Amino acid sequence: MSRSQPQPPVPQNRPKSPTKGPKPKHFITFQTGLDVKKALSVSDITQLVTNLNAVRSQLTVFRNEASLLASDDPKFLLAKGYLEESPSATELFTAWDTLAKQSIVHLHLALGVLAALLTLLSIHQPYHVLGVPILRALLAPQAGRRLNAHLNSAQTDLVLVALKLWNAMSDYGAGMEKKSVYEAFAWTNKSLFRLFHMRRKGSNDMTIDPFIKPDIRTLYITFVSGFLGTSSPLAVKIAFLEAHRDMFFGIFKRISDDHYLLIRFVLEGCWEGIWSDNRVKRTLKVGLFGDEVLTQLVKLYTRNVSEMPGEESIPADLVHHFFLALCTRPGIGICFRDGGWYPREEDEGAIDEYSTNDNKPRGSRKLYNPILGRFLKHLRPTEDARQQELIIRMFQSCTELVGGYWTSSGLAMEPRLSSRWLISTAWVTSVISLPVPVHTFATGNTGWGIEYNSDPPPLSSALGNIIPPVWSRAMITKGLQNVSQLVQYHTATCLTRCLQKYNAVRQSYKTVALALEEESSGNWTTRMNELETEVKRRIPTFEVIVGFVQQKCISPELSSQDSAHLSDQSLRSLMIAGSALRLMLLYHKVLPDLPADARYDVGKLLLTGIGKRVLSFSTASDISPEDTVGFKVLCHLHILDLLQHSEQYIWNATLGQSSLRHLLCIYDPTDRSGASEHCGALLHKILAQSALFEHDPGELDIWLGALRAANTGLHIDADEDAKIDENTLDFYSLLDGCIRNCLKSPLEYVEPSISTLKSSTGMSAGIADTVEIYDASSIASPLLMSLVKEFETLTKGENDSRLLMALAVATYLRQVVFGISLKQPNNHYGLRIATRLEYHCSLSNAGSLPQPVLVAIQKEIRLLKNLLHLIEAPSQTIEMQDHEGMVNFRIVIQRIEERFGASTTAAYELIRWFHLNNEHVSPDVLSHSLQKLEEWGPGLIPTLVLLVDPVVTPVFTTLQLSGHLNA
Repeated sequence: MSRSQPQPPVPQNRPKSPTKGPKPKHFITFQTGLDVKKALSVSDITQLVTNLNAVRSQLTVFRNEASLLASDDPKFLLAKGYLEESPSATELFTAWDTLAKQSIVHLHLALGVLAALLTLLSIHQPYHVLGVPILRALLAPQAGRRLNAHLNSAQTDLVLVALKLWNAMSDYGAGMEKKSVYEAFAWTNKSLFRLFHMRRKGSNDMTIDPFIKPDIRTLYITFVSGFLGTSSPLAVKIAFLEAHRDMFFGIFKRISDDHYLLIRFVLEGCWEGIWSDNRVKRTLKVGLFGDEVLTQLVKLYTRNVSEMPGEESIPADLVHHFFLALCTRPGIGICFRDGGWYPREEDEGAIDEYSTNDNKPRGSRKLYNPILGRFLKHLRPTEDARQQELIIRMFQSCTELVGGYWTSSGLAMEPRLSSRWLISTAWVTSVISLPVPVHTFATGNTGWGIEYNSDPPPLSSALGNIIPPVWSRAMITKGLQNVSQLVQYHTATCLTRCLQKYNAVRQSYKTVALALEEESSGNWTTRMNELETEVKRRIPTFEVIVGFVQQKCISPELSSQDSAHLSDQSLRSLMIAGSALRLMLLYHKVLPDLPADARYDVGKLLLTGIGKRVLSFSTASDISPEDTVGFKVLCHLHILDLLQHSEQYIWNATLGQSSLRHLLCIYDPTDRSGASEHCGALLHKILAQSALFEHDPGELDIWLGALRAANTGLHIDADEDAKIDENTLDFYSLLDGCIRNCLKSPLEYVEPSISTLKSSTGMSAGIADTVEIYDASSIASPLLMSLVKEFETLTKGENDSRLLMALAVATYLRQVVFGISLKQPNNHYGLRIATRLEYHCSLSNAGSLPQPVLVAIQKEIRLLKNLLHLIEAPSQTIEMQDHEGMVNFRIVIQRIEERFGASTTAAYELIRWFHLNNEHVSPDVLSHSLQKLEEWGPGLIPTLVLLVDPVVTPVFTTLQLSGHLNA
């Protein structure tokens, strides 16, 4: 180019150079393509460098601006005008040559203009045709060699711009020449790997967008990733993955130091371009994500805070969701469907899935997922909740991984009061709590049902999912005997989960054995026995559990009778006591042989320590709903379940006080905590099949349901508290004594019962004739005659407390006799009993009987007789309008509220008033009483209803009108 060529016009807005200070930059603006052509045609190197800078600045489009440029933007018009003047951009290639010879330090400027021009023309499709000649010129062999050579340069600016140009060429026109770019690039150049390590100094500044101001590593990663994207031709993508996997691995070298946006770009590109492309074989994909890549990615978990202002940018969350998609869905990513606890056979086709993985070590062929098995060794679940979730999800999808995980987990299981041990124990508990893979036991589903595998899983696989091999019996025993309550609690909780898991495995094995109709020597049954033997060998002996329970359930704070407020220490003690009881209960349920050999009477728990606490809690009637839940109820339920499942529990043993009396105290049909249900089941186990109720086990429900009436029958003294007192406990002792005496000599009470039955039917024939009317199930328990005799004895006494007990017995018998009469063919037997009670009440020493007690007893007997008459001949009650009685009743209600307030004590006082009131109750009084009990103590409403004589008061109509009985 000669010097006679005209120089480009100097723009008028070019500032003059100051005489002092630093020389400012000259801002040149080109208006037309001809101006650009002339500017690039100058021969003066200094002027050429200036013009190249100006052209590059005017044509450059940053990544975040591309989508905002309209097709008529001045940048496009300028580029179009220049290429219309010079279609092949000859001036740029000439400048490239000139600078290479005369000023190599500025060589990157020519390449920068080419890169900016291709990037600009690639934005809108109508301009694509203008850049094709430039692209083909760059892909020519000579130009391609020069560009590859620039990547080896020691000038970082030249390498940087060369990579920009390679990216622009690869992405031009949505990758129209990507194949040619792939073929022109020198992939075999070993020095290219250094580009992955060339970061800009201070690249840790997360406020700088790596794509707006990229460094060499970022540009090279985007260039390599371009051949894996969705726009890359399939042949190019497969060729790259097969021939240049080392380049792919280089992307992840020290990715933990990259910018968040670059990490997201890489992971999104891998998922969308590789894993979401179903055209690429899965074996090829799996070969890319081996140990080398996964170990680099897992380092991102250490970056667990947001790194960019104004948006959620946590690299740990990013890689976590990538791993969840890659490792936790069978059939997707590197997660393969496994056989559960069954190992992989050597000849299975799944082995071929890993044939392309060169990193597969020896010993991994027994797994369906060897990559995940090795990956687990690099995760630290005790340090990061995200990694915990990842491993749990992996275990849920691939249960085969659990058994081999423990030996390489590095968990600290030696019991000590440290955060590391507590976290390790909690983590083990989470893993053990995973469900049993029952679906893997089946081989298929036919029209006849599920077909199960005839061979059970190996013993080691099942055992590794029940009790971790890194947690020995000695460690568990040390944990239960540790001086720290927290260590004891966590140890007991983890051991409880192990036993629950064993129980679930045992039940699933039983189901399969039953479906296969196995005998005692069947494969599944044999494996179940082997598993039981191994579990017994790995867990502490039952004597250790007994010592743990006795230490935690018989402590001073648990024996305290003050249930109003518990200290923090008491609550902690209750927590551990509940855990200890639950553990002992599981031993009885899951491994009953161990408690049987120890011969420990669990009935002691009901009478000492926590048992006293339970009795105090269960019998208190003035308890808020918040107090009926929590650790006290939990201990309560565990003790009752223990008594029900223990074969060593002897309820009628003499231990200073009867455990049966305790159970009768605890039982309450209105209990909302569920304890009454467990207690009822235990009482049924004890009494239903005894000589008292073997004729009709269902009759026991009548006796238990009437216990509430005996309790309320004793509250006739307004000065007493509304809770179970000594009189009530004496009633339970009386009932306990009746049960014991009747069991010792049942014939002594059977004969009087039959005699009463014969006299009530009016027959003089033998027992056979009696049975014709009253079958075995309708005959009352001999316990009834035992209690009647006790009533007769009590009414003869002169001690006020014994006569008060007679009222409790009368109240109890009223409900029992009425309930028994409902199951009999007529009411004759019940009327005979009522008449007998009335007779002995009239023979009592009336002078020694307090008048309120006598009135209450007579009222109970009269109410029983009226109820029995209603069974045979229901009468129409007369509605009464007793305004005077209503006024008096309102005065009573006012006095009760003034004295006791709206409390359960007031409710018992109202029940007491009904006991002592010998007048007829009007519907208004009953309705108002129901409203008050709804506020004070809803559980006492049935007791109140049963105190009202339905012969003179329309009870059911009043209940319907008040909303307490559905129509």
